[in-house]
Amino acid sequence: MKKCKYCQSEIDQKATRCPKCQGDLRNWISRHPILTILLVLLGVPTIIGWAVADNVTKDLPQPTSVPQQELNGKVDFDGVQFHVTNLDDSAWKSCRMTLNGKYRYPQEKGLLGADTEVLDDFEPGKTYTMGYAVFVLKDGTIFDNDTTIVSELSIACNNSFGAWTW
Repeated sequence: MKKCKYCQSEIDQKATRCPKCQGDLRNWISRHPILTILLVLLGVPTIIGWAVADNVTKDLPQPTSVPQQELNGKVDFDGVQFHVTNLDDSAWKSCRMTLNGKYRYPQEKGLLGADTEVLDDFEPGKTYTMGYAVFVLKDGTIFDNDTTIVSELSIACNNSFGAWTW
């Protein structure tokens, strides 16, 4: 015999309801089978995911913050070609250019631009010339100087960045 947790009456050990007060004597899991299944289906994968993610990210190298330097340069546009001069004391390496915030040179390739080639070695004191038609969107659309006004050219190299506007 056991006591009912609601009315304290003596009841059979195997009883799931009290015959006197009708109190439900089953445990929470037995009283809520659907919620129990949902919690297991959602909770177990979540806990496993946290454990796996924690182990995976523990082994990754932590990023280090490298301050970005401003490129010292000069950019002229004569209506057809850009003339880019490196005024820094060292070469600009691994560069990508962006025209009007969206046209790229070299053309952006791959997922999130991961396969995009870079321009190497803009030597100090030298001027490099390129036509506006080398700037393209990811879908291959070439910049059209007849329908779009050149307003900005930016250059990102390693840990340096420069932007010039008209």
